[in-house]
Amino acid sequence: MELCLENSDGHTIKAYNNGIISIGDNNFDKSLIVSVNQIITEWPPNCFDELTLEHCQTLLDLNPELVLLGTGETQHFPHPTLLELFLGNGIGFECMNTAAACRTYNALISDQRNVVAGLILTT
Repeated sequence: MELCLENSDGHTIKAYNNGIISIGDNNFDKSLIVSVNQIITEWPPNCFDELTLEHCQTLLDLNPELVLLGTGETQHFPHPTLLELFLGNGIGFECMNTAAACRTYNALISDQRNVVAGLILTT
C-alpha cells in the first residue's frame, strides 16, 4: 500500500506492504526506528513479545514529543512498565499495528510534529 508522495522534508514512509517498509529509495524488512531526521536499522525486537525497556529507551533517547509503536500485523498493548517509561518522562505514547503506525507517522511529520516511530516488522 502506497502511503504518500515523495517528501523532501525528512524520512517519509512511502509504502508498507508484506512486512517491508519503503523510505526514500530504501526498503527495510527488519524492525526499525524512524524519525524525520534519522533511521535506526539496528533495533532488535523481531516481534512484540521481544520488546524490552531497553528497546523503548532507544526511542526516548531521540527526545520526541510523541512515540508511536507499531506492534506488527496486529495491535498489542504493552506492559504498564513500558507505558510508565514514556508517560513518566512526559512523552506521548500511542500503540497500534505497524500499518497504522506508518500512516500516523506520516500525518504527524507533515504537521511538523517531533515524532519517533518504533516499527516492529514480524519475522
